[in-house]
Amino acid sequence: MNSGETGSYRSQGDSSQNGNQFERIVILYNPNASQADLALKYIDELSGSKFGDIMLEPIMTSTDRALEEKYLTDLLKEGDAVITFGGDGTSTRLLNPLLSDELAHLSIALLPVACGDSNDLPIMANGKSPSLPLSYILDSGNIVDVNPIDTSFIGPSGDEFSISAFSYIGFGNTALIANRLNERGYRDKTNGSNTSRRLVEQSKIILGQSPKSKLGVFSIRDELGARKVHEITVVNGSRMAKIGRFDLKLTDPTMLRLGYESGNFVKTVAWLGRLATGRLARSYMYEGDQYDFLLESDTLMHADAEVIQLEKHTFVRIKQHKRSVSIISTIL
Repeated sequence: MNSGETGSYRSQGDSSQNGNQFERIVILYNPNASQADLALKYIDELSGSKFGDIMLEPIMTSTDRALEEKYLTDLLKEGDAVITFGGDGTSTRLLNPLLSDELAHLSIALLPVACGDSNDLPIMANGKSPSLPLSYILDSGNIVDVNPIDTSFIGPSGDEFSISAFSYIGFGNTALIANRLNERGYRDKTNGSNTSRRLVEQSKIILGQSPKSKLGVFSIRDELGARKVHEITVVNGSRMAKIGRFDLKLTDPTMLRLGYESGNFVKTVAWLGRLATGRLARSYMYEGDQYDFLLESDTLMHADAEVIQLEKHTFVRIKQHKRSVSIISTIL
């Protein structure tokens, strides 16, 4: 819904209403999620709960993204709660429908549940694993408004498009890493690894790039002029890519930009290590509500781990979306 609106839901912290606060529960389930078995367990739990007249409508994610978004836009209505069982990519599939002209003015709330490899959004909303039954969270959780990251592009031929993300976007080395980790066999091999193991694997990915790629370096022109950078990342909350080290909430009206300009392989890995362990100096962080730059070379970017290729001479504008999405949370 639009920022500042609460529709028919109770406001954050208001405990005067009890009982079910939704007309219907819609479930978006990713059968290819790394913890798909856990998702089925949760669905069974909800099916056995007492929700009165509330309906459960499980929907499996589709390989046809445009068709899926149209289906969700047509399906969702006032008073719905949508539960996503999957990773961050599964929740991101709801962004375009929820931010659309058709649905943005309606009271529709999202409950993301961690059943994937990257679970930043559900962890920021309800902790590493819900300590309370999902039925209780649905019944008693707070409804908070989150303004996603809105990244708009003007391509070299003048074509315009945009991408939204709940948690973070990145250009350069983190996009190279995300692109590799999105390969199912590789993701399965590293799923559940601790921070040190993940850093070793990420270092191998960067080192494995051809010399021509120069460790993910790309060229931009921004307010500081023309320069080469290894990384631009913008985060919208306390976590990105399993790293929970930022002094920022999803509900804050600002974003945090992280940048790294130059360095050899060892320095690049050291920067990633400081990022992963929460020891990244504040000098690498820039707080703000908008950032513009022009790409002067091709590069990869990722949004909540979804990777795309960008062309040289693409103009990029990053800001918080003017519309917000309602999230069901027990900790925000």
